[in-house]
Amino acid sequence: MTKQEEPQYEHGAIRPLAIMGMLGILGLTVIVLAFWFSPPMNWILWMIGIPLALIGIWLGITYVAVYHKVIRPDYIGLLGSTVTGFCDSLHGDEHILVVGCGSGHVAIGLAKLLTTGHVTGIDISEKVSQDTPTSPFENARIEGVKDQVKFQYGDPTEIPFEDATFDILTMDNVLHEIEEQDLKIQTLNEAYRVLKPGGRLVMLEWIRNRKMSTRLLFFAFVFKSLDYWNTLLAAFTDFQVDHPHLIKGPIDIVVYTMKKPD
Repeated sequence: MTKQEEPQYEHGAIRPLAIMGMLGILGLTVIVLAFWFSPPMNWILWMIGIPLALIGIWLGITYVAVYHKVIRPDYIGLLGSTVTGFCDSLHGDEHILVVGCGSGHVAIGLAKLLTTGHVTGIDISEKVSQDTPTSPFENARIEGVKDQVKFQYGDPTEIPFEDATFDILTMDNVLHEIEEQDLKIQTLNEAYRVLKPGGRLVMLEWIRNRKMSTRLLFFAFVFKSLDYWNTLLAAFTDFQVDHPHLIKGPIDIVVYTMKKPD
């Protein structure tokens, strides 16, 4: 019997947490080895091993605890929730652009919800510029939607499409990775430009708060607070910004829906 092919989805955020988990195991090993040495070598090893083990194992446990709920991309599930109502609003003929498509999980999930529509994914990652077994191209083939999606290289600050091309544009944890404030605004401007009149931008971001800080420790500083996003988007007056939807979970997530005026 031939083993059924499985799509290979991944998310860049799992790597640092997984690495820290392995370093935690290394820290435990160093602690055990310290018992074989005499002072002051054993004290030096304990000073290295104990904090490494505590931090690494904590982040490793966090990785296991929240991976399937948060880090593994379940964007479609979030958008399909009764909180946002996004998936129920689709007619099936939309042209959708997924910015930061990665290995294609979101784009492929959206393609499955369409009938005559089409999904395009762009990313600055090499995953979208070469056809490898773990690429989004291969995942789309395995999932049976290869004719409904396409992927290509694309910088979110310079989206490589004409004005008014798409009905919907989605960004899943993209803006927080753009450090400069002016480039964040430029990305929003680009989203506005390529959307048709009446088109929607749907943006999802993890929220840095006490809950995230407790779970991710120093990795939490990569992300932004809810106040930050509210202030940034309130200043971007070209879009009509709906009230944000805050989804509670192991790590809180905010979903913004912004409409380009007709």
